[in-house]
Amino acid sequence: MWRDRHFTLILILLLGVPLLAMALLPLADTTEPRYAEIARLMAYKGDWITPWFDQGVPFWGKPPLSFWAQAVAFVWLGVNDFAPRFPSWLVTIFTLWVLYQVAAVWFDRVVAQWTVLVYASCVLVFITEGLKNSISNVQKSTP
Repeated sequence: MWRDRHFTLILILLLGVPLLAMALLPLADTTEPRYAEIARLMAYKGDWITPWFDQGVPFWGKPPLSFWAQAVAFVWLGVNDFAPRFPSWLVTIFTLWVLYQVAAVWFDRVVAQWTVLVYASCVLVFITEGLKNSISNVQKSTP
């Protein structure tokens, strides 16, 4: 029981930090706002088939699943900097759940917990949850 409680608290902390950062850091660089705008236009126009880069210019450079997820987030959460990042955070939670299930079946519960904690604490996971461009801009601006 003691181990499960600590596992849960550490996992909440590891998932809460990126969630807080996603809410506080604005969209940055050029890529993140561009993809968010494509998803916003998808939600605004109701065109869930074609991602539009600009008026009359479709964007076929990325599979539409991420745009669909971001567009749904815009519909549910409103147009803000947090909404387009939220689906990536949810996918991270799903990935952690899958990792836990696989490790628990192949090994045991303790190994599954450690697997999840190690994965959730990796910097690359934190960055790919939707903060890549924001973090790189912060690093560029520091001497």
